[in-house]
Amino acid sequence: MTKRNATSHLCSLFSLTHTLCHFQGGGFVQVGRVATVTALAGASGAITLLCVGWFHREGNVLDLGLCINGLLSGMVATCSGVGYYDPWAGLPIGATGALSYYGMAWLLDRLRIDDPVGASPVHLGAGAWGMLCVAFFVNPAYLDGSTSDNTGIFFGGNGKLLAWQLAAISLDFAWPMATCSLMFWTLNKFGLFRVSEEAELMGMVRVSGILNVFHA
Repeated sequence: MTKRNATSHLCSLFSLTHTLCHFQGGGFVQVGRVATVTALAGASGAITLLCVGWFHREGNVLDLGLCINGLLSGMVATCSGVGYYDPWAGLPIGATGALSYYGMAWLLDRLRIDDPVGASPVHLGAGAWGMLCVAFFVNPAYLDGSTSDNTGIFFGGNGKLLAWQLAAISLDFAWPMATCSLMFWTLNKFGLFRVSEEAELMGMVRVSGILNVFHA
C-alpha cells in the first residue's frame, strides 16, 4: 500500500468519526453507548481482517490497508441500528461486517471488476450486512413502545423486522442499479465513461491518491 493510499483511508476514517459525532443524538448516555459500540465494532473489524491477512494471504503479511478497511467496515456495519445496540453487540457486528467486506472484495476480484480503494465492499457489503444485523441485535430496552415486531430476534423478536430489512436492502439495491445503469450507459454512449489512457497506465489507485493530496 502506498503512503498516499493509506492517508486516503485514514481521512475516510476521520470523516466517518466526524459525522458520527455530529449526527448521533439522544443524550449523553445514548451518545456514549453509540461511541462505544462504534469503537468496538471498528476494533473488532480491524483485528479480524488483520488476522485474515496473516493466515489467509500468501506470505503471512500484516496488511495495513486491509486492516483499515476492516475497521471502516466494522463501523459501517453498525450504522443502521447503532443507537439500539448493547455495547457487546459491536464485537460480532464489526467482525462479521469486516468478513462481508472481504468476501465481496474477493468476489469483485474474481469477476474482474476494478474497485481501486474497496469502496463498494466497505459500503455495500458491510452496509447491507449491517442492515440485516438490525433484525437480530436491536434491544427493546432502547425503544419507546417496543413490540415483537420491532425487536431483534436475539431479544425475542418474531422476525418481522428481518423481513422489513430484507425489503429495504432490495430497494436500496434496485434503485441505484436502475438509475446508475442509465447514467453509465449514457456516459459510455457518448464516450465519457473511460478515464484517459495516461490514467489507465498510471493506475487509478495512484491517481486517486494524487487527487486526494491536491484536494487536501
